[in-house]
Amino acid sequence: MEHQAFTGMDARRFDTRDFNINRPEVERLCAIFNTGRLLEWIPEKGLRLSHSNFTVYAKCSRGQYIFKFQPATNEWFRRIEKNVQTEWLLNRLLISKTIAVPPMFRANDRRPYALSGQYCTTCYTYLDGYPAYQNKLVPRQVARINRALFLLDQALDTAPAIVKLLKTEPLIKKLRPLTEAAPACPPAQEALKAFKRTYSETPRLFVARPVHANLSLANIFFCNGQAYILDIGHIQTDQELSGLATLITSCIFLRKPSSVIRGLVQGYFKEHRLEKEKLGVLNILVQLDLAKEYIKLNTRGEERARQLPTNRLQKEYSYHLGKRIEMLRNLLEKKNGGQERPITGLF
Repeated sequence: MEHQAFTGMDARRFDTRDFNINRPEVERLCAIFNTGRLLEWIPEKGLRLSHSNFTVYAKCSRGQYIFKFQPATNEWFRRIEKNVQTEWLLNRLLISKTIAVPPMFRANDRRPYALSGQYCTTCYTYLDGYPAYQNKLVPRQVARINRALFLLDQALDTAPAIVKLLKTEPLIKKLRPLTEAAPACPPAQEALKAFKRTYSETPRLFVARPVHANLSLANIFFCNGQAYILDIGHIQTDQELSGLATLITSCIFLRKPSSVIRGLVQGYFKEHRLEKEKLGVLNILVQLDLAKEYIKLNTRGEERARQLPTNRLQKEYSYHLGKRIEMLRNLLEKKNGGQERPITGLF
């Protein structure tokens, strides 16, 4: 998923996929999800970053909604269906605990999705606010994010039956891309060494629990004075700090100031009452995320550039690709004006 911006630039301009949707189909979905008469609809409303799914905003007689369209080929449909069913259960749990997530709706056949051509479509309340990446993030907002994450984790701890349904991400799977690329990629080698050293010395610091595995500033939304958590279908059993690591990585890619990252880390550790020793684990998980992104861009970036329809887009993409690879290399090599520093320079 390319939901991050290229060093602060709008990456969505490079998304050239076709999304064919028309008003009659949106009206059909409104009838299926009982949203009332369609008054207005806008594809991809308010989105500035590239993403894997498509969305349609629908203003209806009963309110405002967002339809999310996930590609669902025959080979992937069973997996998507299971994920959506689990997301529905999570949504009901979190709503019952008054956790700030957008309510999800069921279709008139009681399923939490409807088929629309080649897509599996889900429906949510539209939040009339703004994503966290579009804001400077003052301390008050950072505190709201940390509080929302703590309440989310607290709610998940009360539902072991639902947690059993979650996908599990074993450490070995998380490390496989790095292990395979390490011989030809010095930054990956260093990331693996740091992990192996810490894990062998203090394995007790690596704890598995339910976390949001796609926790970025694009998936945190401010509305009515609250920080909402989006895409809860990405909640899975993973390393305790992997969600926070993903959030910090998105802050780095989106050029958020160190004060924001420091506030997120300190607030998260305070809310969750985590021992300071686990800062080392967070540092390593961020390093692993950066190394995986570095490998992905080095192995698939130029191919992606060649797929763009015009020479101008190809050149622009390649330029920003090079800048981002350079940024990642400097972070992974801990360079800052020739001075050694921690991977994020913040902990």
